[in-house]
Formats: sequence, structure tokens, C-alpha cells
Amino acid sequence: MKRAEGGWSRGYTIVETMIFLAVSGAMFVSAMALVNGRQARTEFTTTVRNFEAVLADIANDVSNGYYTNATENAKQLSCSATSTNIDNINPPVIITSTTTNKQGTNTGCLFIGKAVQFGAEGDKERFTTLTLVGRQYEGGNPSNGDAESYYASGSGVKAVYPVTATDVTPKAATTAIIGANVSVECVLYGTASSSNPTNNRPCKPSNVTSRNLRPVDTLTFMTTFRARPVESRVESRNSQVDMVVPSSSLVSYPNWTRDISDAASDLNKYYDDSRSVMNPQKGIFICLQSGGSKQRAMLQIGGQSSRFSVNTIISDGTCA
Repeated sequence: MKRAEGGWSRGYTIVETMIFLAVSGAMFVSAMALVNGRQARTEFTTTVRNFEAVLADIANDVSNGYYTNATENAKQLSCSATSTNIDNINPPVIITSTTTNKQGTNTGCLFIGKAVQFGAEGDKERFTTLTLVGRQYEGGNPSNGDAESYYASGSGVKAVYPVTATDVTPKAATTAIIGANVSVECVLYGTASSSNPTNNRPCKPSNVTSRNLRPVDTLTFMTTFRARPVESRVESRNSQVDMVVPSSSLVSYPNWTRDISDAASDLNKYYDDSRSVMNPQKGIFICLQSGGSKQRAMLQIGGQSSRFSVNTIISDGTCA
């Protein structure tokens, strides 16, 4: 800044003004980047915690026997599962839609659980929850007593969702977005010989294989049958829920997304498949990827300590 004769200031020169604006702009951009970065990280953490709560709510609904009786066309469900329309090969229940049948009036059929499919229709930012029903009595015959398992000789499983163009089964499914541009990059379950995916890029195919993990796109929360012997182990919470991984949910990784109807069809098939895994010893691993910050969250659901407990590790890096 130069001074005129007599000591009066003539103000800043154009060069000085430009330098000031450039420095101020750089400081503003840096400050905004820092604020936005922190905001994105906070938003990611909040979204992960909300997603944990959603999964817990699904398990609690199964534990409490709660489910919505309405279908997508605003009609109510009517379920029939008697020995005359059930066998050990075809899907175990018949579902029809009605405007008069009230919840709790179905005969020989009961709400048995919920399935959660990730990456449905190729969208990794969404997940779909399907209602599952089964036979109340062993083999569909009241004289056989209450069902004791999920399989063909017991209750069996059917997703309330049409699997073909001519299937008259109504839709009882809800699709939700995880939020904040967060996506599910992989879903894995661990066996006794598996190691936990704690490294960077846990969804990378070679890392999945080397840790003996199995990629899936669907997991189910199933009612624990009362007829089953009481286990001596005390569960910390949700003791009335089994977390079951149907073998039909195994997918070809990394191209693992598929249609909802395909997942529902496979759920209808796994009821007599003894290869389905109940309460995997190492639990289920879900890797969430942030779209706004370079972060990932690895959720471990279940495991040796509890059928349904969630342990989450949020760290920098990518899932795949």
C-alpha cells in the first residue's frame, strides 16, 4: 500500500488485492474441504449405526412374531398349509390374497421369519426384506404335532413373493435404501476354518478365498422352534431367533447381485437342503463402503458369543 503526499493512503494496488483474494480463497477452500470431510465421515458413521439398528429391528420382529399382514397391493395375506396341499417336493405353503382374512386367522401356517437380500436388482445401495412363512405342523398334518425344523419333513419355507410371471403369490417385501451414498460391497459368512476379514480390501476375491469365506447375498432370521431341545448356552439377546444362511444364497463373486424373484425362488428351494448353515460359527460379515469419504465399515453379525450381536469396525480404506 502506497501513501500519497501529506500522508493520506491511496488504498491497495490491484496486485495486492489479487494476492489477498487468492490467499483468502485458498484458505476458504481448505476450510470447506476439512469441514466437508468431517461431515462425510460423521454422516457415514451415523448411517452405519442406523443400518445396525435396522438389522436389529428385523431380528426383533421375528423374535416377537411381528409382521405386516399387508401386501404391496394393500390386500391382506391368507395362508393355507394343510396336508392335502403340501408335499416334500413342492413349495410348502400356498399363499393367496384377500381383503377379508385377518391377521392370525390363517390355518396350519405361520410366520416363520424374514430374509434380507442385499444388492437386489443390481443396486448395492438398497436391500430388500422378504416375509417367510412355513407349516405349523410337521409335514402339514396336525396329527404329527408341531414342526421342529425348517426343512421338508418339518415346516418348510416359502417367501411371500412371486417367482415367475404366472405366479399368483402376492408380494410381501419392502425395499429400502441404506442412505448417504453407502453401498454393500460384499456379504460373507465364516466357517470354523475362516479368518476374519479385517485387512484392507476385504471383499477382494483373492482375500475372500484365502480366508475361506463364502460370499452370499441373502441371510435369514428364523423363528427358533419351541419343539427343539432347549440349549444350555445362554444367549445375550434375541434368543428366539436363528440366523440361517441358506446354501441357495451362495453367489458367484464378485458378480453377486441378482433379481429379487430369483432370491425368492431359491429361498423356496432351500427348505429341504441340509447344507444350509444355522448360526455360522464365525458369523456374517457385511462390508459397507462410503461414497462420500474413503472409509469402510465391517459389520460382524453373530458368531460364537451370540446368535445376534453386532460388532462393527469403521476404518479408512475400501471394501474391494
